[in-house]
Amino acid sequence: MTSAGGVFPETGGDAALYIDPYSVAEMRNALERVLGSESLRRTMAEKGRKYALNFREEAWFPNLWAAYTKALG
Repeated sequence: MTSAGGVFPETGGDAALYIDPYSVAEMRNALERVLGSESLRRTMAEKGRKYALNFREEAWFPNLWAAYTKALG
């Protein structure tokens, strides 16, 4: 569970619940959903593990290297 907007959707992907950080009702609803559902917690954990693979060096470095190579010509 994290804030909607900013960098959070990029870092959480489809593994997180996004809420308005100024809405107590949304926070409560999200907490109740996560705490009340073992299957939701398992699904979120599995999606989180898979999504985290996008942040390994092997996943992003080739594109970064190609951009530097192109920029430096």
